[in-house]
Amino acid sequence: MDLRPGANVDAALDVLRADGPDVLYARVVPLADDWHRLELSTGDTGPSLGRSIAHLLSTVDRAVRAFVAYDYDADGAEQFVLDGRTAEVSRVHHVRILPFGLGSGLGPVLQDVPAAVAPGRFAGRGQVLNGGESIAALADLYGVPANDLKRAQRRTRRPTRLLDAPGGPFEPWLDALRIRWTATNGDRPVKLRPGPVWREAVVRYALPSLPGRWLVFDEELVAEPVGLIARAIVAGQAVLHPLYLPAGHPGWRVHDAVDLRLPRTTLTTRETAEPAMQHLAEAIRSRAMPHFATHGTLAGYVEHCRAVPSDPYRLHAQALTEIVLERFDDALTTLDAITSMVIPRLYDQTRPAGLGPARLTDLAAEADHWRRRLAEDPFGAQADLLANIPAQRTRLGLPA
Repeated sequence: MDLRPGANVDAALDVLRADGPDVLYARVVPLADDWHRLELSTGDTGPSLGRSIAHLLSTVDRAVRAFVAYDYDADGAEQFVLDGRTAEVSRVHHVRILPFGLGSGLGPVLQDVPAAVAPGRFAGRGQVLNGGESIAALADLYGVPANDLKRAQRRTRRPTRLLDAPGGPFEPWLDALRIRWTATNGDRPVKLRPGPVWREAVVRYALPSLPGRWLVFDEELVAEPVGLIARAIVAGQAVLHPLYLPAGHPGWRVHDAVDLRLPRTTLTTRETAEPAMQHLAEAIRSRAMPHFATHGTLAGYVEHCRAVPSDPYRLHAQALTEIVLERFDDALTTLDAITSMVIPRLYDQTRPAGLGPARLTDLAAEADHWRRRLAEDPFGAQADLLANIPAQRTRLGLPA
């Protein structure tokens, strides 16, 4: 969501704190000429985020436009653009992407927000508002060339091909509208909803019984000191996050985390959270701390990755850790293993979720890149990886 110069950013955040999805994060991004962008994220794929944004556009002075994208996983994706320049907020673009053209129980959201443009020629194929009038309205709203938007329209004519890649269906439109997806390299987001119950409960009931020193965030605990591999408690899991890995998904590396087996609970107030925090502290002492002690070093993390040799994600992290350790021959062997498993898995319909053709191809390309770097200059490859640490620390909100 974009706000014009002079907008009260704090007032906009307060509106979202009072009315929004159950879980909502925001990152404030300064733009040129004193504009500001609010990047909002939530795990709620219902209409509540869109409704909150429409409400904000109608109530906050100088809030002018919003691009909203929903990732429905197996049910496809959806995107729409809201124009808040007039008294009545309207939709000027709307696309519902169905997987492989199949029907879905999820229909387009925010149909009650009036459309400011005609549907276009292919309205019955998920292109709710994506015709010539929509292109013209988008060009006017964002001040970008209409030809760039037409190019994005052509690139997404068969959008199901893009569903495997994170953000895939949305990226051509984001590029055309000059919207940079900064989640991978921006500062840590602010948690707007719910309030700081978890953080306050951890400080009061869990920290006093934990060994060592810990950094406490909205929903994470990070063991200190923070070295090349951050050791964290994230969403009930013990996470090892190598800070030298290239920035990828905007968040903690939970792919190979250890489940702490915590009972499901919802924290409503700090005062009623004591039993849950006692469970958490015990799980950290009995499961997380031994895991951190065994696998939280570079050599230990390599062994952790080797435990599942069929997982290309772990192999990728293993190879890069071996480069940091200056085990260059071992790294080449691991990179070769990644390449050898990619082609068969491209056609394996039983592959794990998150390992679609696009991601497998990316892993193979990354393996080729690091193989070439090792051939050119192995110590230069090591330096490339260590240079990622400051950006990773910033992204996760860790001290420099």
